[in-house]
Amino acid sequence: MTCTFGPAHCFHEGSMLMVCAYVYAAGAAFAGYIHVRRAALREHGHDSLLVHVRRVRFFPALVGVAFASRAAWFVLLDTHAMQDPNAFGGYDDMLVFLSWLDVTVDLYPLGVLLWNKLATLLYISAFALLLQFWADMLDHTMREIRAPAELSRPARQRRVLVVAIVWMYVIEIALLLGKTFCIGEPLWLTNSDGWCTALFSVILALALGYDAYRLRRYFDAQDYSRVLVSVARRVTLLGLLCSSLFILRGILLVATPVASLRATSTPWLYYAVPELAPGCLVLALMHVKHDGRDRSIFTPTERTPLVSPELMLSV
Repeated sequence: MTCTFGPAHCFHEGSMLMVCAYVYAAGAAFAGYIHVRRAALREHGHDSLLVHVRRVRFFPALVGVAFASRAAWFVLLDTHAMQDPNAFGGYDDMLVFLSWLDVTVDLYPLGVLLWNKLATLLYISAFALLLQFWADMLDHTMREIRAPAELSRPARQRRVLVVAIVWMYVIEIALLLGKTFCIGEPLWLTNSDGWCTALFSVILALALGYDAYRLRRYFDAQDYSRVLVSVARRVTLLGLLCSSLFILRGILLVATPVASLRATSTPWLYYAVPELAPGCLVLALMHVKHDGRDRSIFTPTERTPLVSPELMLSV
């Protein structure tokens, strides 16, 4: 135990929170490695004519920052940052009175809870990119057989997704401000973090599961090929794993009273497994092996996605 910031704010190196922080830090390093390697091998789709191929290259970066933010949150929780010990052996949030605004500000949400919300927002945004990538590529491959009336459907789906993401950020920012300025917050505001995370997780799970099902149906209707079977297995695995873990997490957060407090006592169940397993699986599938040849000539890649629709659908 290291007490760099005083006896009330010690680092407990072997605590559950710190172990989770170590694992999240390793996940962030892995995401950074994947991002840098794909950029070095020019596998980020910079030369693609398809915007959604270029957009999905940000997935490793978003997941990496999300994992780093979650690790920082766990460290701050372990050291009781922005809190003071009370007479009952617990901790109370630090309060600051701003005389020029005549308002009392709770420093805990701004200094600690902010990292939790940032991690959640970036993580869901990353998977929203993957979701839109799958939907756009499936639409691209099936454009020739679609009826004219159905051609505008992908554009509507993109608008709905963008609006949902914007509202997610607005709601989380509003809740953070509410916790900062509402001293002695009501119970519903205390539980709001868990409820919102549960709602976002379930919606994302249903959307990913639906698109994975659509992709699998598309693959099953095509002629057999090794590449197609490999990509179909990837999509099915991702769809099942992400959907099941996100839904399970949503159920746990809704069913647990004062979810944010219970979640921090069992961080593996509420945070580490539902986030690290899907995120690291996608990152592992995005890993590129360089064979020393000019891939733009020998193998269809994200730079030449029109050559092979089934490869376009692979992450």
